[in-house]
This record gives sequence, C-alpha cells and structure tokens, in this order.
Amino acid sequence: MTSAPCRQKYGVIYADPPWAFTRYSEKGKGRSADAHYQCMTFDEICNIPVADWAARDCVLFLWVINSMLPEGNRLPTATRHKMSKL
Repeated sequence: MTSAPCRQKYGVIYADPPWAFTRYSEKGKGRSADAHYQCMTFDEICNIPVADWAARDCVLFLWVINSMLPEGNRLPTATRHKMSKL
C-alpha cells in the first residue's frame, strides 16, 4: 500500500486492520474475514503509512482480535506510536 502525500495530519486515528489469521476448521471458511475482503499479513499492516497521517500528539485506537493480540501489541511500535492500554 502506498500513500499519497497527506496535507492534513489527524489527532485521532481509528484503525481496524484486515488481519489475516488461520481458521480452525473448513466449516468456518465462509464466515472468515478472507471470504469477505482481502486480508493482510502483519508485515503488510506494519507498512501502512499511519505515521504519515498522524499529528505529533495523535491517539491511535487500534482494533485487535483475540488471536492477534501479540501482533497487536507490537503494531504501535512498528508504526512509530507509543503503546498505551485502556
């Protein structure tokens, strides 16, 4: 994913990345995220230029699914944000 130059910086960013994760069975295939939209690997998500859109004091609200919590905890650092948990 590439980013066009951003003229405006945002103080709040809500992010719901298209996490790619393994299904537990073929039964869930039709209901899984990748059946509805294109998912991204952790590295691909890390390469989204969130920091380019963020104001200096920006707050990033990040949606993370249970099975991706370890990656979700690493993502703010990878996108140059400081981690703070609610």
